[in-house]
Amino acid sequence: MLVTIAARDYAYENGTFFAAIDDQVAAVAEWLADPDLGDRAFTEEERRHLSPVNRREVYDFVAEHDLHELDLDDVLVLYVTGHGRRRPSGTHFLCVPDTDEERMLATAVRTSDLVAAVLDSEAEHVLVIVDSCGSGALDHELSGLVQDLSESRRRLRTLAVVTSAQFDQNPRIGEFARVLRTFRERLRTAAGIDRDLLTFDEFAAELAAAARHHGDVLTPVQVWPRPGHGSDPTPCLPNPAYRHWERLLEPAREQLAPPGAVTAGYWLDRASGRMSADDLGWYFTGRREPLTRLTGFLRDGTGVLVVTGGTGTGKSAVVSSVVMLSDPLFRDDERYVAAVESMPEAGLHDVAEGAVDVAVLARNKAAGRIAVEILAALDNRDRHSSATPTDVVSAIDELRGHLLARPGPVTVVVDGLDEAVHPTGVVVEVLGPLARLVRPDGARAVRLVVGVRSERPTPGHDSAPAALVELLRHVATAGGEAAPVVLRVDEEPGVTTDIVGYVTRLLLADGDSPYRGDPDAAARAAAVVAAHVTPSFLDARIAAAWLRDRPGIQDLDAPDWLATLADGTCGLLRDDLAVVAEHTGLSAERLLAVLRASAFALGSGLPWSDVWPAVSAAVMDIDVALLEDVWDVGAYIETIRNSRLNGYLVADVEDERIVYRPSHERLAEVLRDDPRSLLRGGDDD
Repeated sequence: MLVTIAARDYAYENGTFFAAIDDQVAAVAEWLADPDLGDRAFTEEERRHLSPVNRREVYDFVAEHDLHELDLDDVLVLYVTGHGRRRPSGTHFLCVPDTDEERMLATAVRTSDLVAAVLDSEAEHVLVIVDSCGSGALDHELSGLVQDLSESRRRLRTLAVVTSAQFDQNPRIGEFARVLRTFRERLRTAAGIDRDLLTFDEFAAELAAAARHHGDVLTPVQVWPRPGHGSDPTPCLPNPAYRHWERLLEPAREQLAPPGAVTAGYWLDRASGRMSADDLGWYFTGRREPLTRLTGFLRDGTGVLVVTGGTGTGKSAVVSSVVMLSDPLFRDDERYVAAVESMPEAGLHDVAEGAVDVAVLARNKAAGRIAVEILAALDNRDRHSSATPTDVVSAIDELRGHLLARPGPVTVVVDGLDEAVHPTGVVVEVLGPLARLVRPDGARAVRLVVGVRSERPTPGHDSAPAALVELLRHVATAGGEAAPVVLRVDEEPGVTTDIVGYVTRLLLADGDSPYRGDPDAAARAAAVVAAHVTPSFLDARIAAAWLRDRPGIQDLDAPDWLATLADGTCGLLRDDLAVVAEHTGLSAERLLAVLRASAFALGSGLPWSDVWPAVSAAVMDIDVALLEDVWDVGAYIETIRNSRLNGYLVADVEDERIVYRPSHERLAEVLRDDPRSLLRGGDDD
């Protein structure tokens, strides 16, 4: 139930005041009754409103709608606004039009009476917002009043009272409406909370951040409970930014992450070669030879297959293709069935349903977590469950039991081994034991596919990822087993042809592109791109996005453009930084600092909120305490998210927050280790 009590018709006020009160009520309804919230919205039938003239009307209203007798499953948001007074005793009163300020006890409404009525009901989800002068006086009043609640009520983390100001502060009319609208906008941008409902702690934190954004408004106060005690999501606080992730994969291939989050998006991005999360196209073509070898291994092979290649050469695309196409849920998705069927030459039809049992992404994970995720996926359990082991030894012991109990070999895919925390530990503690596990009949219990980046060794330069491949070969054969099969995707004779086909499809895809409807021009441009970037599909994707963003067909003989292509990802990012800085008037160095901050993220990425700005400040050597005075980092983040620079980032979800990271580990390495190479001369601040 959404209840609003708004005292407005004071004889001494005018139409401007009346309109402002109405707008405050409207701001609350815009959020909580928004039809876009779906079944989380308060419907018209659930809304109650009162504009009282006298004190009795308020108490009669409470009684008429049984606000003090709410049931266990009722949800209530009560918004109270109008003139308020704090009396010498510390009591806060809501003044109604008929209030005599010389007789407040008899003619005004004791605000704590309203609060007490709803807090002491049976409803387990209650939010009271008091928006009036001196409303923070409720802090003192409630400290005693809540002691009269039952212990079970006091322990609930889904009851809260918020005031628009401290006890000695007088918010200007309309202030709270401004803060509330900015709060809603923050939820869609900086807050990045990926959950359908908020907690009261999140509500208080985001209201405070919204108030700071304005600078000239008072900060709302959560007077009860104290911050830190409202940690449970509540239907009182629907998140307008939440969008339901459509499940693309079954849980065993999603690492039990939220649908569309960590792994589903990862596998799809790389399998399809799409340019953004909103793109439903499937652009990778060719790769017939590596796909044929990989699908053959999944069908008949034993032991370990290592899929490897240099940076951006499509290693993960090949692995991800079979992960996606083996998944029954994905195979039934009509959007992708049509896309895959349009490319019979890729050999994707050879992937059998269920060919991959478990798929895990190793990026920024230690051996223990990877082992636990494999176990949780096989056993269909939550990896955070108390029944799930937390250390690698216990997880491997349990895994052995599950794997040996299965009738046939279990196919496990682990991609991004080189991006794990201590990759050698993952090889020795997890992959080696799995690779050597033998069933009582002598057959291998696990068929293992490992994706790992390894540059081609050159004289005088060792490759750490290449050493990982050798270590994996060693531990997998420690018991006399056959050596792993190594599949290099950057040695195939058709790589250049595959990149030409990939870029051509991207240039001709739906949307704004000067090549749309001109396949000959697209093919010519794709051939030039492939000649300069092979074997890097990463460079090819970025170059295609750059060409699509041009106002017209690119001059293929332009020396500057050819030089940029020859410089690969670094050259393309350098040009994009300069163009965005020029068009927006923002500093290229600070745009780079924001991108660079994301490259230092652990886990799945960096949340926006207060974290991304703080890390960006550290990159620029700016005192975080002074940040708001010297740099609007939010404007830079927003510019990146809404410009061509967004193509260098990928959004993900971790711990129910949207996070951001570079779209490829090669980009992250350049941003961390060689940022000056990404600035044109004269781009520094």
